[in-house]
Amino acid sequence: MPDRTVCPHCLKVGFIRREYVLQGGRAMTAFYCGACNRSWKVEDIDRADEKASSQTDPARRFRRS
Repeated sequence: MPDRTVCPHCLKVGFIRREYVLQGGRAMTAFYCGACNRSWKVEDIDRADEKASSQTDPARRFRRS
């Protein structure tokens, strides 16, 4: 939550703005601190990609009926 997010630069709480950014097929969350005017990005993990890769993973065990 933005109201509980701590700025890693100035360590203040309550000044963080969050935006979702799509860039080149990647999804990121961009944060901006209104107290110190710094920003940072965190790359989001796509859960659909994780599921697809685990279904095609040869090491995955299959249940037999």
